[in-house]
Amino acid sequence: QDTTMLRPWIKGLKAEGATVTTRQVQPLELHILNRMLHGLPTEIAVPLLLMWKTSSRWDDIRKLRRDNFKLLTPSRIVIHWALGTKSTRSDPHKPYTYTAVEGNNLQPIVAYVQRLRMDQPLSRLTTSQMNAVLKRYGTYSTRSVKRGAVTHLLRIVGNGDLTIEQVAMLAKHQEIRTTLCLLYTSPSP
Repeated sequence: QDTTMLRPWIKGLKAEGATVTTRQVQPLELHILNRMLHGLPTEIAVPLLLMWKTSSRWDDIRKLRRDNFKLLTPSRIVIHWALGTKSTRSDPHKPYTYTAVEGNNLQPIVAYVQRLRMDQPLSRLTTSQMNAVLKRYGTYSTRSVKRGAVTHLLRIVGNGDLTIEQVAMLAKHQEIRTTLCLLYTSPSP
C-alpha cells in the first residue's frame, strides 16, 4: 500500500512530539464486523452497522430517532445529527451536522428506521451493554467500532480516493490532528 502522500503528515506528527499511547483500543476490522452482524438480532445489528458506516460514537447512534433521518431510500440515507453529537454541540453550523450514506446494502437500515416510532431511539442499549455484546467476539468495545471505521477510511486515503480532511470530517473530528494520530497509531492490515 502506497503511503507516499501521507509521509509529510507522519513526519509532522513526529516533529511535534506525538506519542503512540500504549492503551489504544483494538480497531474492529470489516470482516469481523460482517461476521458479528450475521449473528446479532436486528435491533443490535442495524445500529452497529450504522455506527460503522457513519464512523460514529455509540452514544450518538443510539440516541438517533426516526426524524433524524431526512432521506431514506434503499441506496441513500441522510442523517441530521441536530445537536446530538459531541461535534455538533460545539459548533452546530458546521456541514457535518448532516451525513449522507450511500451504498447497495442499506435496506436493513431503512426498514429498521421506518419501523421506529418518531420518539423511539434507534437503540435502548447503553454503552456498557453494547460493550458486553462486542466482548463476545473478542477484545472489542464501542470505541473499537469507530476506530475500525476510521482506520478503514484511512486506508482508502492511501489509494487516493479520499483526502485526510474528508476522513476527519466523516469521523466528526474537530481537529485533523486527531485523525492523524489514528493514522500514526493504526496497525497495518
